[in-house]
Amino acid sequence: MPSFQELLDKYAFLAYEKQFRLSSLIGNHKWMLDVEKAKVSFNNKLVFPVHFLGTESTITNTWLWADTNRKVGFPQHSIELCRKVRSLGGQLGVSEFLTDSFSLVEEIGKPTGHTIAMVATCLCGESCYYRGPHENGAVYVTLSDQRIDSKPDFDRSEFSRAFNELMWLPGDMKTRLVSYCSEKGYIGKDFKGDELTCQLNTGEKVSFTFKTTTDGGMSISFLPMGS
Repeated sequence: MPSFQELLDKYAFLAYEKQFRLSSLIGNHKWMLDVEKAKVSFNNKLVFPVHFLGTESTITNTWLWADTNRKVGFPQHSIELCRKVRSLGGQLGVSEFLTDSFSLVEEIGKPTGHTIAMVATCLCGESCYYRGPHENGAVYVTLSDQRIDSKPDFDRSEFSRAFNELMWLPGDMKTRLVSYCSEKGYIGKDFKGDELTCQLNTGEKVSFTFKTTTDGGMSISFLPMGS
């Protein structure tokens, strides 16, 4: 049975790309959420239907899944995906999906609102997620829309940026890179090596070497290459 951290490592790079697509579409923006209609709008122009995933409280430092939130009247159809996500996570034996509410702690291997949403969007094949902040925390929703999906995969510059930013998120970067590249078809599903070179959809190439350090960690060298 995978841990939450293992699920995050599997999906982190893919989830980052999903968020990049949303960002490239909405840019700097103002947002407005209509709970009754289950829709979010950006800059009063782009409107998307949403599925409510959950809420985080900065007062109690807890996460609450949307399907068990009694204070907010989420439309039933808008929490179906939340139920699906929890069911899938529960089948994998991940405790965070089986518990209605739990503490958000700054500890390696423990989820945050963002990392929960990253895993959820990939588990259910959503386009991306959005975190809507409010005075007591934030609400997390997922979006599924062709306007987001039609945005291109990472080019080499965007891939490099994702690599550099995800290096700051604790976890297994080799797993993240291999999972992303294999999911995209850049490398085989059975990759086991210590050197990885692949060609992105743009035709540009990236290369990595993986070396186990004396303390049991992993040293990764990243070399953007010519196309």
